[in-house]
Amino acid sequence: MTSTLAASRHDAGLDGIAELCRQALVSLRRSDQRRWGEIYVRGLVTVPGRKTIQKISEIVAGSAADQSLQQFVNQSPWEWGPVRYELAQVLSLSLSVRAWLVDEVAFPKNGRNSVGVTSQYVPAAARRMNCQLAVALSLAGDGFSCPVNWRLMLPRCWDDDPDRRRKSHLPADERHRPAWHHLLHVIDEAVDSWGLTPPAVVLDRRHDPAVEPLLRGLEDRRLRYVVRIPADTQVRTPGGGRAAGTVRAADLVRLSAHDRVMLPVPARAGERGPGSYVVSVPVPEGGPEDGPVRASRTGRRLVVRRRRGREQPCGTWTTNLGATRLPDTVALAGMQDRARADAADLEHGSGLQHFEGRSYRGWHHHVTLASVAHASRLLDAGRGGSTRIRADVWDVS
Repeated sequence: MTSTLAASRHDAGLDGIAELCRQALVSLRRSDQRRWGEIYVRGLVTVPGRKTIQKISEIVAGSAADQSLQQFVNQSPWEWGPVRYELAQVLSLSLSVRAWLVDEVAFPKNGRNSVGVTSQYVPAAARRMNCQLAVALSLAGDGFSCPVNWRLMLPRCWDDDPDRRRKSHLPADERHRPAWHHLLHVIDEAVDSWGLTPPAVVLDRRHDPAVEPLLRGLEDRRLRYVVRIPADTQVRTPGGGRAAGTVRAADLVRLSAHDRVMLPVPARAGERGPGSYVVSVPVPEGGPEDGPVRASRTGRRLVVRRRRGREQPCGTWTTNLGATRLPDTVALAGMQDRARADAADLEHGSGLQHFEGRSYRGWHHHVTLASVAHASRLLDAGRGGSTRIRADVWDVS
């Protein structure tokens, strides 16, 4: 299927980068800002290797442009929110979006003065890193994903460090907040400010022992979700009453005979070893005072995947899609793994990890324009058409 944007490019006689920038950067008031924005995006798309401002200037605009491009990215006061809004609108109209993926992204750094940098644990890497840690909201479909909104998560140590806050031009109201707050914030902005509605929200919180505030927040917003949770998350045992205890989420399927649904998961091409299956059971009702994950008015279910012949689960999720939507749940859970497999394309092919500035404003400008660059590469590659979600590509490593 030819995308709306691709047709627009053809009719206008413009190359893909120019046309996408014309639409995404329309909120920039001055023509010189729009020109520098397109130059930067073009550099992120076309410059080989590390995509520094100096290298982009030399190859795309000429070495004399170095200072002007530096000023545009790091000091210019243009607002990034409207650019993200326009990008989300373009992608929503051009691609077959099946889900919103919300995930944490680490930006490894040397030194300690880049905004938000500290030594912190990175769940995706399963180790401590000296880095910035951010939340990205991506629009995703079968075989594609593209970030459209960002939040920088400030470590607690930055709250009371006036020297580093001043040097990085960090706004006074930017403070440390729990991860679930940032995860919900990027969704709220896209829904409340941009007027978009997610088909479903998919998150991987397998390393998060305190997932309950996030789940309640999604349910309060009446959003459909698929969230990967730790296998040892505690839930109530079936039966209820005062005598009800708790059990690991991954073990609940052995104890629940009511409303149990099973589904085989087809093996991927070339995959060896025993096949696998998923089991879905309702989460027993529990009050907020109990602490463990509890059922809500929307009806939470657990989904556990196991390989045949093995006792230990290889993935545990909670969802409110319902028992009849188990194939969709499987497909949506697999979508995030495919998106992570494509992360190197965004991080290096579109220069996401190549920013060398230190300021809060510069970081937001860069990740926004890197998202535009990734969208341009995505659209030009002809991906993201109206294709069916496949349930046979599920990486549960």
